[in-house]
Amino acid sequence: MPKYSTGGGGGGDDGDACELCGRETTNLQRANVAGAQLLVCSNCRPHDDATRTTGRGRGGG
Repeated sequence: MPKYSTGGGGGGDDGDACELCGRETTNLQRANVAGAQLLVCSNCRPHDDATRTTGRGRGGG
């Protein structure tokens, strides 16, 4: 079951599970997802708002 950050306090790392999908792993990184700072696995890292590009052109012409 995924855990969700409420943004309070220093965030006690009480486990080795992705806070977005719940996957158990020891390879977690901080990510900003929809304004929440979460510890996420490699599968969920693409959801990090900080790594997304803002220039999403719609092509066309």
